[in-house]
Amino acid sequence: MNNRNLNLNTLLPKLATIVPFLAIALNLVLHVIRTGSLVSFDWQWTVVGLLASGYFGIFCKDLKKKSQKVILISRNPNIRLKGNQLGIDTELFKDEIFPKPCDQYKGIVEVFMPGSSLEKMFTDERGVPVEEVYQYENFDWIENEFVEIVSDTSKAIGRYTNGRIVRLKYDKSIPGGHKALNVEQVVFWESLLMPPDIAPLVVTKGVAGTGKTYCSLAMALNAIEKKGDKKKQTYKQIIVATPTVTVANEELGFLPGEIDDKVGPYLGGIVDNLKEILRQKFPDFTNAELKKKAMEFFERGDIEIQPIGFLRGRTIPNTVFIIDETQNIKPCDIKDIVTRSAEGSKFIFLGDADQVNNPALNSRYNGLVYLSEKMKGNPHTFQITLNSKKSVRSKLAQEALDIL
Repeated sequence: MNNRNLNLNTLLPKLATIVPFLAIALNLVLHVIRTGSLVSFDWQWTVVGLLASGYFGIFCKDLKKKSQKVILISRNPNIRLKGNQLGIDTELFKDEIFPKPCDQYKGIVEVFMPGSSLEKMFTDERGVPVEEVYQYENFDWIENEFVEIVSDTSKAIGRYTNGRIVRLKYDKSIPGGHKALNVEQVVFWESLLMPPDIAPLVVTKGVAGTGKTYCSLAMALNAIEKKGDKKKQTYKQIIVATPTVTVANEELGFLPGEIDDKVGPYLGGIVDNLKEILRQKFPDFTNAELKKKAMEFFERGDIEIQPIGFLRGRTIPNTVFIIDETQNIKPCDIKDIVTRSAEGSKFIFLGDADQVNNPALNSRYNGLVYLSEKMKGNPHTFQITLNSKKSVRSKLAQEALDIL
């Protein structure tokens, strides 16, 4: 095996130099046969090819002599495949690499403010000027960024908009008997309950067990139940979607049946959360009964399964569209999804940048991070990162997040 690798390493630079010469010679012969003359032959590009091939051959030889690692970077999968066959490490070319997870946009910042200014924020609907914050000039104020305010007398949460910090509107009116378990969930509920004309796009990052899917479905189901009530913000339906990527990138292969049957196995988390939401209303139901009750939403058409690959051409009005596991979506596909939105719809993107299962993506290059960083500061976008130290799933889940 070592001899074979050595031969390939020795042969590669030679091939890089010789093959272009052979290709140029063959092109020259074919041109003469076809035209009977060398007058119209493109000598300019021939010279460029000779110089490039010679440089590449010398460059490869130099790298191999110095035992340096060579990585072939290309968008073309065929080129990467050929490189792998020759024993060269290959990588997909990425247009943009965003900040590390610890430096990515969180959607919330902690500030200090005098107690009198904090009281004014609650009494004045316009809020307070950002200048009321201690050392306000040290912060990068981003539109719709949430603000955790600490004063000498109390704490509160506000939102920055148009140079002022305003109080939250829905922190005391979470529907359906649900409760926010931490500061980040308070902010998340505020984003979910905001009317779609103010917050049509919500981007939420958070590790497993922080309540991303649960809160989103709970808000959507409550709105569906009040369908037709003009006093309440309602939606006509719920659409759920998730990329068809499995843990460890294991392929399920061909799945029989209709679209719901094919995509259904990827939406187990959605059904699990539906059961937990319904458990509050039907505490005596068994798991089988809860699952049957959950499936009624799909049968009535209140909840629709949407394969991401078949979104093109759709227009989605008056809908809560929940896109789960966004970190496994390619950045180039995000635009196609967001542009499906029509009046009255709220698009909710959920995911965890540290749990990427798509081999072409990573924690700094994926659809979730791309959308978050690109839409940071957009007046129609609300964002929050749920605290990784506050998983609401179990002690074991929290310990696994900290250790593994």
